Amino acid sequence: MTAFLALDAGNSKTVAVVTDAAGTVLGRARSGRGDIYNAPTPDAAAAEVLGAASRALSQAGVKASALA
Repeated sequence: MTAFLALDAGNSKTVAVVTDAAGTVLGRARSGRGDIYNAPTPDAAAAEVLGAASRALSQAGVKASALA
């Protein structure tokens, strides 16, 4: 199965959504600031983005290698 990961890393929160090719949501997650300019550090922002992506993929039961 091919899956898609959408990320919105913003000033107040980060949202990750995993869908299948038909657009059905398989998993979603939310975390803190992903905006490198307003997070405590760029590394902290990256950690929020990666954390949300990892949790959404886990919820969806999808491995990163299955992403299109």
